[in-house]
Amino acid sequence: MRSKLYQFVVGVSLLVITIAVIIGISSQPHIPHRPTRRIEVVHHDDTPILIPVPDVDDVPEVIEELPQEPEVIVEDPLIIEELPKEIEPPVIDKKEEPRPVITNETITTTQAIDYKTLTQEDASRDKGSQVVTQQGQPGVREIVVELTYIDGVETSRITLSDTVTKQPVDHIVVIGTKEPVVSQNSGFESEVIRLTNVERQNAGLGILGHNSALDAGVAIRSSEIVGTWSHTRPNGSSFSTAFNVRYTLIGENIAKGYPTPSSVINGWMNSPGHRANILNPNFTHISIGHKQVDGYDYWVMILMTQ
Repeated sequence: MRSKLYQFVVGVSLLVITIAVIIGISSQPHIPHRPTRRIEVVHHDDTPILIPVPDVDDVPEVIEELPQEPEVIVEDPLIIEELPKEIEPPVIDKKEEPRPVITNETITTTQAIDYKTLTQEDASRDKGSQVVTQQGQPGVREIVVELTYIDGVETSRITLSDTVTKQPVDHIVVIGTKEPVVSQNSGFESEVIRLTNVERQNAGLGILGHNSALDAGVAIRSSEIVGTWSHTRPNGSSFSTAFNVRYTLIGENIAKGYPTPSSVINGWMNSPGHRANILNPNFTHISIGHKQVDGYDYWVMILMTQ
C-alpha cells in the first residue's frame, strides 16, 4: 500500500512540475534553447525530493544577438495645397540725390589785332634813309562768350559774337632811293694827316706814317657812315672787319658836318674820346677817308699799330 502511495505521489509531482515548466516557458520571453537537465528523485524520511543532476554539457551558452534594425514605417507624403501668396516688392529707403545746379554766365573780352608794316620807296630821299610816315596802331576785337556751369564746373563755352570794333592802322616806312652825289678831295685827307701829326708833336709824341693798305677800308667806311652813322657796320659787324691787314691795335674816329680839315681836327681834339685816340702813343700808322654827299662832309680816321 505504501509503495502505491509513493508511486502516486511521484507521478503527481512529475505532472505538476511538467505543467509548471510548460506554463513558465509560455509566459516568459523567448530564451535561447538550453539542453534539458536530468532530475533525480531522492527519498528523505519517506518524502521524495527532486534534485536536478548537472550534465557535462550544461555550460552556459553565450548567444550574441545582432541588433535589430528599427522598424521603418514609410507613410505616403502629405500633400498640402497652399493658396498663392502675393509677394510685395522690397522697400528700399533710398536717399534722393540732389539735383545739379546749372548756371550761365556771359563774358565780354577784347583782343588786339596786329597791324601791318608797309614800306614805300621815295626817290626824293637819300638812298638808305628811312622815315616813318604813319605810326602803326593795333586794332581791337570784341568777343562775347556764354559759359555754362554744372555745380560750379565749366561744361560748355559758346561764342555768341566776334566783332572788330577798331580796325588796325598800318605802319608805313618810307625808304629813300636817291643815289648820292659823291666828291672826294685827296688834298683834304693829306691835310688831316698833317694836322694830326702836329697835335702829336705838340704832345711830345712821334708822328704817324700813312699806310696805304688802310685806304681801301677807309673808302668803304666813308660810304657806310653816310647811311649808317655808327662804328658798327650795316651788317652788324665791327668797323675793323673792313680792313684786310694785320694789326695789333686799331682805332676809328668819325665825324660829319665839318667842311674843312682844320675844323674836323678841332672837333676831334675837343672830344675826350677822339682826342685820346689821336694822342695814343701806341699807334704807328694812319689813314683818312673823306666824302662829300650833297654838300655835306663825312670824315673817317683810322689809327693802327702793326
